[in-house]
Amino acid sequence: MIEGYAECVDMMFNDKEDICKTPINAADLLRGWAMFEQPKQKEFSKKDMKDLLRAIDAEYERPKKKVKIGRNDPCPCGSGKKYKHCCLNKPKAPIDEVETEQERKKWLKHYPVSASKRETGRIYLEDFFDSESIEIDKLIYLALNYRPIPIWQSEAEDAVDNRKRVYLSEAFKKFREKVKREGIKTVREYDEKYSIHYQCREWIEVLQTLLEESGDSELLEDVSQCCKNM
Repeated sequence: MIEGYAECVDMMFNDKEDICKTPINAADLLRGWAMFEQPKQKEFSKKDMKDLLRAIDAEYERPKKKVKIGRNDPCPCGSGKKYKHCCLNKPKAPIDEVETEQERKKWLKHYPVSASKRETGRIYLEDFFDSESIEIDKLIYLALNYRPIPIWQSEAEDAVDNRKRVYLSEAFKKFREKVKREGIKTVREYDEKYSIHYQCREWIEVLQTLLEESGDSELLEDVSQCCKNM
């Protein structure tokens, strides 16, 4: 039995013992391990960067295929009617001039799901708010929610402002009708009963600024008068 650390070390490096006759060079052993080898990195040249940006542009600027809707095809609005008997000759709503229904669905992807297909144990907005309040909130969400758009696809500032103005204007019209029908006296009363993600003052102030910049004095007057009365 070996007694003491010093005696153990002496025995390990004693040439007469078979425990460890040759010192081990750890560095030589590790040099062959792939996990310790650093592969030579290829230098990223300006040409490589240009090729990468060109490939990205080609991917995101690829023209979208336009699907032609036949007169007898089902209407894309989802009414179940034929296109010729539904939206073929119907004038477009202002929000449809800004974005299609398909584009709106894309940006509403992270909005709380509808209760149309209920799951047991899940809570829905419809459990607490009426459909009209949810529709108003969706319009405000489409206007004000941050959109993560790649910098090479960024919208022009005036296009962004126009989109916000159209959605908020539509939200205000529905808001005004609801206030009149429900007999709402104050903004606070509306917020307590019907506001979901946005307080009235928050989005109405944005709308007023956009209307001033666009020169839409008629709707601006309606908004200002509505706020004064509340």
